[in-house]
Amino acid sequence: MENFVFGELLKHATWSEENVNFYHFRDTDQHEIDLVIERSDGKVVGVEVKASMTVTTQDFSGLSVFADYAKDKFLHGVLFYSGDKILPFKINHRTFLALPISANLAKSQ
Repeated sequence: MENFVFGELLKHATWSEENVNFYHFRDTDQHEIDLVIERSDGKVVGVEVKASMTVTTQDFSGLSVFADYAKDKFLHGVLFYSGDKILPFKINHRTFLALPISANLAKSQ
């Protein structure tokens, strides 16, 4: 599932007007997220991928740690999952989103 999402994001990056780089994040305490997308201005988006149909606050723990690590460079944290609803999760003072892998986000805006 992670490879599929990564592949789709790579495709989108090829036609994007903004240049982005992709990274993996793991700290010394072994907190990690699947993907970091960094813009040319240094701002970052954290991406986590879960194959499950449901998500809990705990599924965002890596994103929360990454957000603290990135500080003011952090833009968004998203978790792609197999469910069918866009769900906000408020953790500390940040809101993360759970997004269905199958979502057509252009229609939902």
